[in-house]
Amino acid sequence: MKWLAFLGTMIFAQAAFAQCAPGIPSAGNSGCIPPDRSNSPYYQGGQQTAPPPAVWADRWGAVVVDGKTGQAGLVTGRASRQDAIDAATHDCEKFGSAHCKLQLAYHNQCVAIGWGQDRFNTSSAPSLQEAESDAMNGCNRIATGCKIAYSACSFAERVR
Repeated sequence: MKWLAFLGTMIFAQAAFAQCAPGIPSAGNSGCIPPDRSNSPYYQGGQQTAPPPAVWADRWGAVVVDGKTGQAGLVTGRASRQDAIDAATHDCEKFGSAHCKLQLAYHNQCVAIGWGQDRFNTSSAPSLQEAESDAMNGCNRIATGCKIAYSACSFAERVR
């Protein structure tokens, strides 16, 4: 009988000093619950991580005009200044204009063209209203009968 009591004590002593499986923390975790389970004292799945910061890419636009014919090349939303200029020049030349010249390249803002009798003025600004106002004011200083012939914006684009 003593032998059975001794054997029982040894079995329970072995269980009392048992350790958790590798990778499962045992401090404060008497049930050896894996840390990825919701009832584990080490579970952190409920915490939300902050979203990564936004990444913005510049967007370019360009105004190219043939002053002799009035033909214009206008683009927005291009990835680079040179790409915007090339596309606007191509747009101006595709109808046969041979004297297309860059008037304005801009990025992350708006542009407007005020067009009067034989004269025009281009302007860029942070808002469309401001660009149109500036273009009209500039046009009215050099020409009569000015109207907004074109206005557009090319704002930065969120890429991530």
